[in-house]
Amino acid sequence: MFGSVLQGCMVLVIANVLLVGLMLADRIGVTRQTVLVIEAAKYSPLLQLAFKIALVFSVPFDLVFQYDTAIEKGNKSH
Repeated sequence: MFGSVLQGCMVLVIANVLLVGLMLADRIGVTRQTVLVIEAAKYSPLLQLAFKIALVFSVPFDLVFQYDTAIEKGNKSH
């Protein structure tokens, strides 16, 4: 009995996440795929897109995106 309830809850959670992602994508003018790769930190959005995301959530830009200086230090070639 609990298995089906938990499974149903998970379906609702997944549906909510997808809906939120689709709504975000629509509000900032990109595809859901773009939102997914940004969420997975596999893509750094353009500055204009990053500001749009912060505006959608009504939060300061630096609360949504932060630059990791450790990555920059590790990528120095000289």
